[in-house]
Amino acid sequence: MHVLWSLALHGVTPQIAAVVCDVDHTVYVRDDAYKAHGDRGELAAIAQILGQPEAAVRTQLDEARQRLKAATGRAKVTVTEAVYALGITAAQWSSLRQVAWWPDGYIQSDEQVSTLCAALSRRFRLAFGTNNAIAVGQRILELVGIRSTISDTPVFG
Repeated sequence: MHVLWSLALHGVTPQIAAVVCDVDHTVYVRDDAYKAHGDRGELAAIAQILGQPEAAVRTQLDEARQRLKAATGRAKVTVTEAVYALGITAAQWSSLRQVAWWPDGYIQSDEQVSTLCAALSRRFRLAFGTNNAIAVGQRILELVGIRSTISDTPVFG
């Protein structure tokens, strides 16, 4: 947004052709219950894959994050990076996240968001991006009501 504002100050008004919307915690309100559900589901699935108790896996994840922070010099290391450091494959991680973060029962319809997205889709090419499995992103769009107003908008993961 800052770049567009800066360009406008100099008399340059670029044509916006497309808008990419983030799905995760953006087109819906993720409450504490949904976050806890997803976090618990991830931990349980990782523990099952590794054949270890959840408490041990939680400790291993914390330790992996600390090691990665030290090795990279970054203040933040993602859960995904820590999970990979424990030997979970990208395919396993994607599969278990699809189950852990399934949104039914946690995300409600939002007419205002659906209406906004429908209006955007009439003016611009619209797409959605998600850090979750694409199936989870698609389901979130259905639950929010966006899919009932825009059925053909792509979701990228």
